[in-house]
Amino acid sequence: INTYGIARLHANGSVDSTFMLTENRGSVRQIEITADQDILVSTTRDLFKVNLNGEVQSSFNLEFFKNLYQVVKFKIAGDGKIYAGDSNAIYRLNSDGSEDTSFDIGSGKCCITTTSFDFDLQGEKIIYGSAFTQYNGVNVNKLIRLNPDASIDASFNIGAGPNGAVSLIKVLDNNEIIVDGFFTQFDVVNNGDNRMVKLSENGTVIPSFSQKAILPLYYG
Repeated sequence: INTYGIARLHANGSVDSTFMLTENRGSVRQIEITADQDILVSTTRDLFKVNLNGEVQSSFNLEFFKNLYQVVKFKIAGDGKIYAGDSNAIYRLNSDGSEDTSFDIGSGKCCITTTSFDFDLQGEKIIYGSAFTQYNGVNVNKLIRLNPDASIDASFNIGAGPNGAVSLIKVLDNNEIIVDGFFTQFDVVNNGDNRMVKLSENGTVIPSFSQKAILPLYYG
């Protein structure tokens, strides 16, 4: 059964032939089930929505804009809006795929080019990291928290921050944050080759964190 990268399986592992994507939209990177039971799919060149039969939904139409050239990662917020990003920038989309212009990143991140990045939602706010040294003209160090309007949340204090790029962010249920990347030190904590730290809700390093405890989450 030719499914162009997405298949639905029965409980015994056999392919459900009632679900079939009928066109090649690119190599699948991420899929998420939406609240209305549609399926949001990102590929190397597209972000689209299909129903439970695999039919592409014309009501969702993303036309790439500004510095959003592809969607490497997306997160669906509780209100149905979608945070979408690649190594260039992060934007918020309305549920139909159009840009939510109330989320205004201004000039965005600057001034180092890298493919390393990640973001996660912390309630209505966004933890966003990469290798940038500026965001919308403000000096920052690779990891920031954004308010719902995309402005910097100054109450998120990482001190000196990491000495290398951030490549993974995971917000835990208690709002503490796992951060991984190409760094050997975060603020005043030297973590050698571990490259991973846990932060409090507001950005301070939790020195008692053991990397071994998070390995299943990291690889999962």
